[in-house]
Amino acid sequence: MRSSEIRNVFLEFFRSREHVVVPGIPLVPPEDPTLLFTSAGMVPFKNFWAGNDQIPFVRAVSVQRCLRAGGKDSDLDNVGLDSRHHTFFEMLGNFSFGDYFKTEAIDFAWEFLMQRLRLPESKLWVSVYQDDGEAAGIWKKYVRPERIVKLGARDNFWGPAGETGVCGPCSEIYFDRGPGVGCGRPDCAPGCDCDRYLEFWNLVFPQFNKAADGTLLPLARRGVDTGMGLERISALCQEAPSNFETDLFQPIINRLVELTGRAYPGRGEEQAAFRAVADHVRALTFAIAENIMPANEGRGYVIRRILRRAVKFLRVLQVREPVLHRLVPEVVGLMKEAYPHLAEREKFTAATIAAEEERFLELLTEGRRIFRQLTVGVRGRTVPGRTVFQLYDTHGLPLETIREIAGEAKFSLDEAGFEAELENQRAASRQASAFEGVPDRTPLAGLSPTRFAGYDREILETLVGAVIPLPDGSSSLVLTETPFYPERGGQLGDRGEIGGEHFKFEVRETRVDEAGFIHHLGRFSSGRAEAGVSARAVVDRGHRRRTAANHTATHLLHAALREVLGDEVKQAGSLVADEYLRFDFTWNQELDRESLGRVEALVNQVIQADLSVFKEEQALADAVNDGAVALFTEKYGEKVRVVTMGDFSKEVCGGVHLENTGSLGLFVISATASVGKGIRRIEALVGAAAYRWLKERSDYLVELGRRLKIEPLSLAAELDRYDRERQESRVRLNAFFGAYLESEVGRLEASAVEVGGRRLMVSAQPLFTAQEARLLLDRLRRDSRGAVAAVLVAGGAASQVFLGVTPDLVEQGVRAGGLLKALAARFGGGAGGRDDFAQAGIKKMIQTEELVAALKAILAGGTG
Repeated sequence: MRSSEIRNVFLEFFRSREHVVVPGIPLVPPEDPTLLFTSAGMVPFKNFWAGNDQIPFVRAVSVQRCLRAGGKDSDLDNVGLDSRHHTFFEMLGNFSFGDYFKTEAIDFAWEFLMQRLRLPESKLWVSVYQDDGEAAGIWKKYVRPERIVKLGARDNFWGPAGETGVCGPCSEIYFDRGPGVGCGRPDCAPGCDCDRYLEFWNLVFPQFNKAADGTLLPLARRGVDTGMGLERISALCQEAPSNFETDLFQPIINRLVELTGRAYPGRGEEQAAFRAVADHVRALTFAIAENIMPANEGRGYVIRRILRRAVKFLRVLQVREPVLHRLVPEVVGLMKEAYPHLAEREKFTAATIAAEEERFLELLTEGRRIFRQLTVGVRGRTVPGRTVFQLYDTHGLPLETIREIAGEAKFSLDEAGFEAELENQRAASRQASAFEGVPDRTPLAGLSPTRFAGYDREILETLVGAVIPLPDGSSSLVLTETPFYPERGGQLGDRGEIGGEHFKFEVRETRVDEAGFIHHLGRFSSGRAEAGVSARAVVDRGHRRRTAANHTATHLLHAALREVLGDEVKQAGSLVADEYLRFDFTWNQELDRESLGRVEALVNQVIQADLSVFKEEQALADAVNDGAVALFTEKYGEKVRVVTMGDFSKEVCGGVHLENTGSLGLFVISATASVGKGIRRIEALVGAAAYRWLKERSDYLVELGRRLKIEPLSLAAELDRYDRERQESRVRLNAFFGAYLESEVGRLEASAVEVGGRRLMVSAQPLFTAQEARLLLDRLRRDSRGAVAAVLVAGGAASQVFLGVTPDLVEQGVRAGGLLKALAARFGGGAGGRDDFAQAGIKKMIQTEELVAALKAILAGGTG
């Protein structure tokens, strides 16, 4: 059974058992800053078990794309070295939220394995948590008792993800691959670290909420959370010796064999290299297609590390040129049926990987030079951990490469110090990614997430759910229901006021946490509020309207860019504020003025057309089929909000918008920039802000015209005239300056002073620049012999001295730098330069006669 069949059969099996098919979320989990990447199928449903609020369904099934390459659950270092670990993988899962429990979960699993996949019953083993007699009893219906293994909490108790939260026992299903692939010990059984018993499906039973004191409290909705790796189950169904011999990897490996000329599995490290490269290019293709770009920090740092690890393994296969990007079409061809967006992004993904490969190969060439530079002055033969980390982090050298270079130079590495630096960076990354605005969430215990009711309401009577004091003296108010839109999807949150009988609270910022609680951040202007009291929430209408205008304009800009530049344009980020909008998008070229002008004109045409901004709820699949643009960086439920503006723009969006495009009034692009490889940025203004921006520039042009006594529209022609005159003047000036230099060289030659067999020439040029002084000295050194020449540029309270020495005197040991250092010591200042040319800064104004006398004395004394 091919992997594509397994996906479809799994979804259809559980759909027929009343499970809602839920699309997978992006690799960056939306609205969950606690996670670096989506690492499991349960991530979208984390809060479904714990709360009492309404949920859209009680049974779900999904195929979730996952990435485990950063943080404590990273599989990166094992990839390629064994047969089953991956950075990118697909997790098949079925879920119950307060509906069925252990009996049905085990029944469903066994029925699926036996009737749909037809796995051999004699090869299957299961493990259960040692204290979970209930699960063990259920399994006895299907599996002989001797093949039910009881394991401890390390193997068979899941969670919580942090110190507190949802957790519960689990039961894992294993496939016995036979003693030929095991460790050979007579007591080998599920739970052993060898490859004999392959765990391929984990049935987790969330039934507890772990409190801060360690108490396990019953969940409001106990349930089921299962995860089965598509790669592992494909290997079993296809009777493949490992995941890498399945249809998910073999076409990639076969193409790699063609590109490298090496045979798979090869000798020594080559098998690991083939497997790691095949795995890593899948992860890179999916990540970059979702705009997770290689970078030096955060998620981008992980993606860059995966890419560079792949390049390192390509070197094992004797590849020294960019090859990784040539595997992208194989990945897209394998996966585009399940993930159509990969085909849309294929060219961009391949180009991004190619550019990163080239850059890294150049870096490897320079690796030894960088290592030598950073280890100059290192005491002993051990490179400090901080230096190792600098090579690894700042310069991007893999640790394996650093070890190799260090070994060649007879150095060892302080790897313990390196690990400490690495952990400091990880801790900083975790801290930076967390929603830190409200560190203490205990007042929210037992509450349901906030209901947002602000699409068509700016004033709402509600209740205070919690009041949380913050470290800076401000507070967070959490309401049971709110009209305040929280910051998300690039749109900044609302401002306004919340008031009650005994308090007034100024809302300066609105944020939402990963559990769905909306935090109104600000300060009490009078009184205090308590949980449970009535409140009137009033959104700042002007701020909301300006923000909504910029959000509507963002949709128009996105559509205009796709119209002018093509469908290759994909949103890569945005900021919607009340003052302006910022839009990042994928584009590998410069943005020319003509294209920008067409985009701006097109947006203004739609504004003048005064189209209605229509909002409706649709099923996500229906919305996409109708042509709605949906971003792969966003999390969508089964029902989504679609914002449509005529035939021009149709996007899935949860933000606030105007009622018609005409209300925008005016749109101008105020700035453009490149913000990364393949990513461009546009900033724009609408309405009154756009008018002010244009008026300021119009007034400026009028003032320039007034000063030049011409019409503003003639400025370009006038500048062209000035430029021609400047060029003509420069030609004449250069001719005069060349003639002056020749004249000055002749004068200095004639007035040279003999000092100890050397000729001293000094020229005072108060108007010379440093470059002009150098030109004069170059002429003197070229045309003279046995000469020391100086140019004095004096003015105000300081002086500069430039000094040149002819080549014959340099051979005799006369040094320009030495002479000027001695001069600076006499007058006070500093000097530096080469043997034939140097310059000094003197902290006072000196006269020509003083300079001549000083240089005579220095030359006569032999200094320099």
